[in-house]
Amino acid sequence: EISAGARRATEKLLRSLFPRVRLNSKSIKLLNKIAFQGEILTALAEIDADKAEHERINGTNATIYEYRGPRRGHLSLDANTGDKQGRLYFKIVSENEIHAIFFKKQGRRDEELAISSLDT
Repeated sequence: EISAGARRATEKLLRSLFPRVRLNSKSIKLLNKIAFQGEILTALAEIDADKAEHERINGTNATIYEYRGPRRGHLSLDANTGDKQGRLYFKIVSENEIHAIFFKKQGRRDEELAISSLDT
């Protein structure tokens, strides 16, 4: 478990790098746990700059997108193993704010919970 200070420091760093993107606390905890992979930072930068390849999620009230990297794949959580279990969903709230959730997929229920948390 990461300390509250480490979480706040990560949040501050992310806000300075990607001023439009807001990650929830669970996403920040996961980023601290797995270390910052270049692929994840690239995804956040692309989302912040409106240059992300993405697919719209159907069946939601809000317009929610799933980030799909340059090779149309998911995000790697481990540079050594090539684990592609990372998922990044986002919703454009306004011109200046994008809410995003990053998580490790472990089952269909995880995905549904992540999407429903943005679906307002």
